[in-house]
Amino acid sequence: VEAYEEMTPEQLEAMSGGELLRQEAGNFMQVKNTRKSSQRLKECLMEMNLAVPLVLLMAQQGSCVVYQETEKDHLKLVGKLFDQCHDTLVQFASFLATNLSQDDYAKSMPPLPQLLSEFYVNPDIAFCLARPMFNHQISTQFEEIRKADKHWKGKTTQEKQLKHAEA
Repeated sequence: VEAYEEMTPEQLEAMSGGELLRQEAGNFMQVKNTRKSSQRLKECLMEMNLAVPLVLLMAQQGSCVVYQETEKDHLKLVGKLFDQCHDTLVQFASFLATNLSQDDYAKSMPPLPQLLSEFYVNPDIAFCLARPMFNHQISTQFEEIRKADKHWKGKTTQEKQLKHAEA
């Protein structure tokens, strides 16, 4: 977990981009090689079937902090706790989306309606967790369209983009 303080506007803008942009422009700290440890953590979470329960508990904890802690605690403390819960959730969800294959992620994560109705996850968090599944569905449908089209190599970029939009 890296906490960034006193970021320039350019660094802040870079951190709001995708993974590659964050690595290229936003990584002003020393880069650490975490590939092996990330792989071990992923394997352990998947073997023990802990990845989904942990992410769901993190998603639910944000609401608990706001609705159960506000009556007796200071508002500033509740806000800080909520921010920490949300940051941890986003980091863990990013870890899962990055380190699990699209198939494994789609198979292990509950579908969006179930996240909302059975697990009582807030809609913004549910869509954050479901986004990799949507990307997987789009990629799968696009590959099916591409493989079914015998004249795919002769298509223009615009025609290929239209097919991707159809998927």
